[in-house]
Amino acid sequence: MKRKINLVYTDGSHPYHTPSTKDSIYYGYHLIDSDEKEFTYTTSMNKSKYNDLFNNKNDVNSSIAELLAIHCFLSQLDSSDQNTILQDYHIFTDSEHCFHLLNRDSDRLYKKSSLLQREVIKLLKELRDKNCVVEIMWVESHKENWGNLFIDYELTKSRGSNKVISIEKKKNFRLKQILFEDYLLNTHNIEYSSFLEKLLKQKYYKFGNRKMSSNNFAFRLVEAFSNDRKLVHKFMEEYF
Repeated sequence: MKRKINLVYTDGSHPYHTPSTKDSIYYGYHLIDSDEKEFTYTTSMNKSKYNDLFNNKNDVNSSIAELLAIHCFLSQLDSSDQNTILQDYHIFTDSEHCFHLLNRDSDRLYKKSSLLQREVIKLLKELRDKNCVVEIMWVESHKENWGNLFIDYELTKSRGSNKVISIEKKKNFRLKQILFEDYLLNTHNIEYSSFLEKLLKQKYYKFGNRKMSSNNFAFRLVEAFSNDRKLVHKFMEEYF
């Protein structure tokens, strides 16, 4: 039986982003499941509570907020039912630092890591031991990536910031994605989740004169489809 692939976009905001909420860490995730249903979860934690829970004696920064978001999702996933666990999860973070932290040699660095990082690594191991496939991936922030933009938007709203970005552009992108999904299914008989799974097996693609990561390239294809379908069709014929 083919395994289901779920996309998870995490984000975190450290206390200094908004003066009125400087004592709280905001974090959460946006899940797009294998049936294309979407779910958002956001929460916050007082800085002093975090320091007590994770024995932290250093400043709270954006990497800690991002790790909290990943830890939050993994904890909820670990307590889920068996059917939910026996699926694939691609977790996208826009923090290059967290991406590298969690993709290094975990055993070698485990003892030198912060308690929060060790807890995240422990959860990843426990889930993988249960035959849950979890991959930590990096996505460039503030680009036309629906999941990343959406959780950033929701987190900004939850902080009560008056600088919430417009999501009209994001909504337009979702409409383009629906059209692209319809094209994939009717022209190439492939669902978007399967298309993404195959696309992500290759790390980089060339788009015009630019070389870009596969996850960014996927969203660039959606954009290109609405402007130059012949170019997209040529790519699909070549790779799929």
